[in-house]
Amino acid sequence: MQKAGRIAIIVAIIVAIGALISISLFTGQKSTAEQVWDQQTTIGSLEAKNHFVLYTDIMCPYCAVLGQTIIHNQDEFKQWLADNDVLWEVRITDYLYEGSDIDSSRPAAESIYCAKNEGKFWDYYSAALEKLYQDYQSKGVAISKTSPQIKNLPDDYWYKIGQSVGLGESFKDCLDTHATAEAVEDATAKTAKVVSGMPSVFYNGEEGAIDGTRGWDILKTYLKTGLK
Repeated sequence: MQKAGRIAIIVAIIVAIGALISISLFTGQKSTAEQVWDQQTTIGSLEAKNHFVLYTDIMCPYCAVLGQTIIHNQDEFKQWLADNDVLWEVRITDYLYEGSDIDSSRPAAESIYCAKNEGKFWDYYSAALEKLYQDYQSKGVAISKTSPQIKNLPDDYWYKIGQSVGLGESFKDCLDTHATAEAVEDATAKTAKVVSGMPSVFYNGEEGAIDGTRGWDILKTYLKTGLK
């Protein structure tokens, strides 16, 4: 009886393990960390309960305004993420490059990927948004779809931004050889399959509304809708 009992227990354990594996395979659920494209472009804990993803092209006017709202309130933003157990992930694309006249979308995205490859994603991303604001958006350029758009950026525009955050010749080589072009294209292709426009935010896997044009307090009300 003892032997039979042990066999029964072993069988029960095997069946239970098999059931758990089957459930995992059936649901296809991944942890937050497994869903992240690149940890360098995140803020918050990889074990967070909530995973918010921003798909963006920094050359789109509303993307830039949203980015500025976050950067200008970064301490409050980071604290909000921590208080609400949110991992924030930014996925850079050149979504506007295809089918539009915003040619600068592609080199902008490539430059951010080049900076990311040197561990400078957040430094460069913030500096690029700030530089675009100073040079154009603060003057009424590229602040909406109907406003004048940015034209004919200097050839060394992105390189100089890189210099401002400590990037040097290897960054320039990356830009000159378009070393990150394939990565940008792949990211944009994946993005185009799921988003309805730019910017787009997914709250725990579901695309939702976002508005960063009216300041941090309004942005918070949108972010709250995505919490679980």
